[in-house]
Amino acid sequence: CWVCLVCWVCLGVGGNTGFVSREHEEARIEQGKKTLKKFVTDMEKIKDIPSRVEEPFKVNLEIDNKKIKLKGRFDAIYERKNNEIEIQDFKSSDIREQEKADKRAKSSMQLDIYALSYFQKTNKYPIVSLYFVESGIIAKRKVSQKNIDKLQDKISKVVHGIQTQTPNTPNTPNTPNT
Repeated sequence: CWVCLVCWVCLGVGGNTGFVSREHEEARIEQGKKTLKKFVTDMEKIKDIPSRVEEPFKVNLEIDNKKIKLKGRFDAIYERKNNEIEIQDFKSSDIREQEKADKRAKSSMQLDIYALSYFQKTNKYPIVSLYFVESGIIAKRKVSQKNIDKLQDKISKVVHGIQTQTPNTPNTPNTPNT
């Protein structure tokens, strides 16, 4: 998760990999410290503690009689008193408008995969959300069978695309354009 990465970099464990200059590295570390401090302060105020963090998940699908597995980790799962489940993903993107955040959450395939995994395990639809750490904006949405069906259709198309691709197909990453 991004917050863990900030801690890792701030502690000096990460070295300077991924920065364009020493100044860039220092600026990002300072921004990371400010963001992390704000995040911790915000979490302490709302006293919203996840019941599970960095929990592994998997999705099992069958497409054209072939078994497909997707694996990952949930950043945070919140179990609310009203039996509502929220799966939250932390984002470092600099989103400062609720409308943009809502649009990202609505179109997030990652959140759909989280929802599908949770649904396969529990037969319940969770609420999914993106927490934009720098701005503190949270974009939530409910998940329905329609979301699950659309996701499975997208995954099926990707699988078919991979299966039908040949080494001589033009414009693929493995073959140069001529």
